[in-house]
Amino acid sequence: MRLKSKIFITLIVICCITALMTGCVTTKTTEQQGSDKQEMETSKEEKKNFNETGYPIVNEKITVKSVYSNHPYYGNAEEMSLWTTLEEITNIHIDWEKYESGQFELYFVSGEMPDFFMNGINAEKVYKYGIEGGLFYDFNDYLEYMPNLRKIFEKYPTAEKAIIQDNGAIYTLPKISRSSTSSRTRPEYRTDYVEKVGMKPPETVDEFYAVAKAVLDAGLTGGYAPLIPQDEYQFRFRTEPYFFAAFGESIDLDFADDGTGKVIFNRMSEQYKHYLKYMNKLYKDNILENEYLTMDRASTDARVRAGQAAFFNGSGSLLSEEYFEDGVIHLDVLPPLTSEYTSTKKGIGMDFISTSGPAINKECPYPAELCRMFDMWYATEEVVPGSGLWCDCFVYGIYGKDWRYTDEARTTFEKIVPDWWEGSQGEYSYKYNVWEFDFGVFDNMMVGGTGNSLIRQLGYIENDIPYQRERFPVHLLKLRADEQSVITSKYADIESFVLEWKSKYIAGIENIDETWDAYCKALEQMGINDVIAAYQAAYDRWNK
Repeated sequence: MRLKSKIFITLIVICCITALMTGCVTTKTTEQQGSDKQEMETSKEEKKNFNETGYPIVNEKITVKSVYSNHPYYGNAEEMSLWTTLEEITNIHIDWEKYESGQFELYFVSGEMPDFFMNGINAEKVYKYGIEGGLFYDFNDYLEYMPNLRKIFEKYPTAEKAIIQDNGAIYTLPKISRSSTSSRTRPEYRTDYVEKVGMKPPETVDEFYAVAKAVLDAGLTGGYAPLIPQDEYQFRFRTEPYFFAAFGESIDLDFADDGTGKVIFNRMSEQYKHYLKYMNKLYKDNILENEYLTMDRASTDARVRAGQAAFFNGSGSLLSEEYFEDGVIHLDVLPPLTSEYTSTKKGIGMDFISTSGPAINKECPYPAELCRMFDMWYATEEVVPGSGLWCDCFVYGIYGKDWRYTDEARTTFEKIVPDWWEGSQGEYSYKYNVWEFDFGVFDNMMVGGTGNSLIRQLGYIENDIPYQRERFPVHLLKLRADEQSVITSKYADIESFVLEWKSKYIAGIENIDETWDAYCKALEQMGINDVIAAYQAAYDRWNK
């Protein structure tokens, strides 16, 4: 009896516990079902408001926050044609906040980030806050909403490679910018001086020397050197690349691909040696301005305006016909030169791809909506018929309101500026049309304006841009911490050493044939091979 009673009591207890457990499970499941139902309804509502194609992007207006630099020329977004039109088309209102110089980093320090950054997310911030910090959305997750960008990737594969990080993620969008003034070397010259000495525009380095010497001997520049860079910076980044490319197959003065995927340093190459010898000849024969390292832009511009130069990389000071004897502007752009070392006309292209475009805060509730909006920056056709908005308009403003074509072939254009405006066209555009574009695509060879400006644009299009080659992507490579450390610790001293010896060789202070081997050996001792190895590792990943 006692055993039966114990068994009976035990069964009752088990049943009670089971009932309680069942009740608890049932209650929890009901709560979960209610929660799931609510989430599904919320998701449906959000999806109902979001249009995956067509416009507006959202049916009911949403507001997102972003920031932009407090540039003195930039107007307020609510008064600018681009932003007001963009809001009308998308139904997305952007609440802008201006930040002062030096304050950008505070958004990360404070943790109060906007929904998206319009610009300013450079490689360092991508690594720190994207790869390591996980603070940005990966655009890969939303490329289905960016058909225009995907088409651009097909045309510009380098742009896609440039924004893909080592971990495969995309945290920023590219800027692709090519125009009628996309000339890095800018070899401009006075055509009247060449004509006065009875010669044709030079096509080889020997012909350039002959023409320049004839101009000098004829006294057309008043005894001054006919070749005058604007300043030391312009010499390094415009004059040097122009002449260097004439002495071999490379266009990159510093790091380059030797044609097999191997990274080399061209400041140690035979091509560079030939180039230095030629520049020494121009220097000692007073064809290259001997004060090219110390003259400032104001001084060189004054020389150019006074007619004391024939070849330069900045004829912007010759805006008026008054600086020419017959009252007509005589300017043009030289095509690339050749030499006994190469018969190929070529030149280094502009850095037309950059990667510091927008980044979306991982806490933003509207990543898909923003991706659809950003995709408009890459649209090569009008996004909505009659809207006057496609990729070019993020540079010029709204078509028909801020600018228009002036020919049926769409090769020339003019900006529309009201008569009451007293500043420049650029200042008006920044105040009432659009800020400088920080991402998107602008590949347009249209020309506009008159006089000097138009002449140079046409000269670049005909004689310079067709020969441009894409430079070695040293500025786009993704460097790892150890690689960056090597470059940071060694390359600054190497660069200073190279600049010092370059000036010695050009001025003839050092004999290049007698000291070249010692110069190259010194670079090796300073660690140039370690720097090359660091870039090689990053370049190998780039090529994969």
